[in-house]
Amino acid sequence: MEKNGEINFSSFDAFKPHFQFWTFLGAHPIPMKEMWKKYLLKIYIVILHFLICVYYPISLTLGFFQLRETKDLLLNMSMMFSINICALKVACLFINMDGFYKIREFSKLFDNKSRYNSEESSLLIEFQRKCNFYFKTYFALYFSIIVAGGFSVINYDRRRLQYPAYFPFDWSANATIYGVVVGYQFFGWCIHVLGNLTYDTYPPFLIYILTQYLRTLCLRISRIGYDERTKEENHELLKSAIKDHQIILECFHTVNKTISPTLFAQFIATGVNIVSSLILTIYFSEDVFERAYFILAIAAVIFEIILACFYGSIFSEVVDHVPRALYSCSWYTQSKEFKVDLMIFLENTLRNREFVAGGLIPISLASFMKIMKSTYSTFTLLMRMTE
Repeated sequence: MEKNGEINFSSFDAFKPHFQFWTFLGAHPIPMKEMWKKYLLKIYIVILHFLICVYYPISLTLGFFQLRETKDLLLNMSMMFSINICALKVACLFINMDGFYKIREFSKLFDNKSRYNSEESSLLIEFQRKCNFYFKTYFALYFSIIVAGGFSVINYDRRRLQYPAYFPFDWSANATIYGVVVGYQFFGWCIHVLGNLTYDTYPPFLIYILTQYLRTLCLRISRIGYDERTKEENHELLKSAIKDHQIILECFHTVNKTISPTLFAQFIATGVNIVSSLILTIYFSEDVFERAYFILAIAAVIFEIILACFYGSIFSEVVDHVPRALYSCSWYTQSKEFKVDLMIFLENTLRNREFVAGGLIPISLASFMKIMKSTYSTFTLLMRMTE
């Protein structure tokens, strides 16, 4: 990674698994020259998204109104919320993919500027390592959900669907039709789970990478004036820092626009999914696989928002480091033009900036705790009503 004092890395490599899965979904297009391959790809994307993002949630929604048993209602409701939010995440990803590419181009700029400084590059290398760890942890959890959910269906001694849903035919008529329907539900559910693996990790990863860019910028600003550069050169360094800060703010608005609607919907659905899974675990789980599935599902719902909330709080804290870095540089020995630009820059950095879900809920640990408290209150209220 290090060669002749130059540290070679690409911080955006942390998103490689995401782009690989989005290529499978068709959100990240594959360059093709042959027209027939392009048409086949379009047909594949239309069929896949109709089966997974259109009919799957429709079948769950229509099936909800035909259910009578409490367990089936809770199963259907939790999955219906999750799959509809997953479809929303896919739509937001398609709409905002250009912004994602723009941030990738900006990342090359910051990587190049940090390449020759070990302290700055170590922050971006730390970002890569932590993101790889987070992704592997999420993958282990989500894969465990797939295994537990699969065994919970196989373990039944009668024909039943993994999730109660509507189909315009008798799915229990014979073994072949039943196998196709269960296979379709399981395939769609696997795509949903693996999709959430990427949809739930890229928002905190984007927030985290902007946080690290801000930290590298603060290091760069705080060193101004403490070396043998001239006042003119230091002024140019300040101008470069101002441009980099503007780029980070532009990325901030792009990221906020991308993750705001999906996290807002996820915040709303978190309470519903946790409460329904807890009730299913306590009252309706029939074997160890089903119980393990519900417990893992609760953990996954919590993991879906906690990492984004954590790094949302960290970002808000690091935003306050920029004014401190400006005070820390050797501004008092610089030219008048330098001091004027520094004061204007300082005024622009004093604004409070935080990621907001749906324009209403701050993406922070405080919001996460409020969601958990309201979820617990709802659950205890339902338990008292049951008693």
